[in-house]
Amino acid sequence: MATTERPIWTSLPARIVMTIVVIGILAALMIPTGGPGPGEIVKPPTDPTVPVETGCTRDLQRILGGMSPGRLGINTGSDDLAVELNRWFAKCGEDIEEELTNDAELQKEYFSPELYQALQEERFLPSDIEHVRMSLLAKQIVENVSGEIEKESDKVVALFEFVSNHIILLDTQNSTISDLPATPYESLVWGLGSVEHRAWTFATLLRQIRIDAFIVIPQSQPDMWLIGVHVPEVGVQLFEPRLGLPIPSLPDSPVTSSSPVATLSSVKEDNAPLTQFAVNDFQYPLTKDELKEVSIKLIGSPSLWANRIAKLQYMISPLDGVQLYDGIGPNALRSEGAQRERIIELGKQKNLWDESQVEVWQYPLEQIAAFASAQQSSNHNLMTFEAIFAGPQLLKVDSLTGQAVEDVVTGAPVYAAAKTTLHAVRIEQLLGQHQEALPHFGPILTSHKTNPSPLNEEAATFAALWIGISQMGTNRLTAAENSFDRFTSTFRQSQTQLVPIDLLQVNAYRWKAIVQLKQGGMVDAVETLKASQATQPSQRDAWLIQRWEKQLSK
Repeated sequence: MATTERPIWTSLPARIVMTIVVIGILAALMIPTGGPGPGEIVKPPTDPTVPVETGCTRDLQRILGGMSPGRLGINTGSDDLAVELNRWFAKCGEDIEEELTNDAELQKEYFSPELYQALQEERFLPSDIEHVRMSLLAKQIVENVSGEIEKESDKVVALFEFVSNHIILLDTQNSTISDLPATPYESLVWGLGSVEHRAWTFATLLRQIRIDAFIVIPQSQPDMWLIGVHVPEVGVQLFEPRLGLPIPSLPDSPVTSSSPVATLSSVKEDNAPLTQFAVNDFQYPLTKDELKEVSIKLIGSPSLWANRIAKLQYMISPLDGVQLYDGIGPNALRSEGAQRERIIELGKQKNLWDESQVEVWQYPLEQIAAFASAQQSSNHNLMTFEAIFAGPQLLKVDSLTGQAVEDVVTGAPVYAAAKTTLHAVRIEQLLGQHQEALPHFGPILTSHKTNPSPLNEEAATFAALWIGISQMGTNRLTAAENSFDRFTSTFRQSQTQLVPIDLLQVNAYRWKAIVQLKQGGMVDAVETLKASQATQPSQRDAWLIQRWEKQLSK
């Protein structure tokens, strides 16, 4: 893994050095409840060796704290924080003499005139604030999921398993929300997304440990693209996002984080890693011949490539480690080369592709634009989905009289969001804070009974599934198995027609199988997946059943 080298770091002013110390406190701000409010100031720990400035450094701390995953979108807004960050730069930002980026001409070549202008914009945009939030979330997830894993190849597999388990693949033919725009943040919080969302999210996580992921498109089968990940110690490993599985290099090896993953070079010579996915009535159309000629798509977003984010990265990141910026072209922040340069050089070294076959993946750019457009429409399904996660909405009760509070004008009962919303609890869960999340699921689970409404019932549906994940995360394995059993055996119906109950039930079967494997019950896990197959056949589960049965027979 490449290390961060920044010779220009020594030129930072002392007050910016202090901001780096302040950023370290952000981990505490990522807890959704119990933290400071948007206007509060958290004092940095006392350190006599570090110069403390009470103005600029604390302001930046507060602004960045508002961008943390447990707060932005819950009790702070990206529009306001963008304004505040721009004011901070105008007041406190030092002039940077060093040229941080030098890729304007390359941006002109790769992007539309409109997008090029957005990349050249000097002022921070609301989408930049959301980009910082996702980067902070990704950093925390990576540390929690893979921090204790030594080998990079094992880290990559563990993070792919995390993405596959936590983002249910939407049925593009039947789901009413299959075209709902989302970024990796929404995909993780909602637990739903397209195959493209899985790839985008996976790449976003890997960026925090400076490992490159990209789309590998067979020129003869462009719809059957794979995710390529460059792990320096082994090569370009391949991952199947539709199945949610790494492509094992040894067809009969167990599927674990330490299983060897097939590389693009090896698959070009051997069909076995690909043909193993043809099981029962399911076919797998890719062979080594289709992968002889491929094109490569770079995964990123406008904020990732913008010069203004390079400035923010320059000022705060060397000691904090969060990766906010990765220029499309030459820049002073990545000593190992820019994103495009790295991928082109990799293709040349491994004789896998050339420069003409490397382009920017348009999907993230299209999704970001669609998401921004949907946010402007009060009738869009996005608003309904966000309302589900902003709840449950509970009847407000006067603490003195015990009576329901009424609107002073209309006399109607007043409802307010629960102290800990579904959005906030899901962030706790994604960060591995399962002990904190468990008691917060309770009020959400019962909200549709105490405060009946379609949105509260939808929130309770998600909570009924996810409580099992946090029970498993706290080693309450029997309780977790029981929770998943209840979810699959309880009749549910989406009140908004937006929640894919059938897909959530399949996911519950899969989580139950994971619990059983943790307890050493592979036989039980096979039976669980067979039960799932009886309701909704899946190529992934059919392959796992076949694989596990082979292992049991040995």
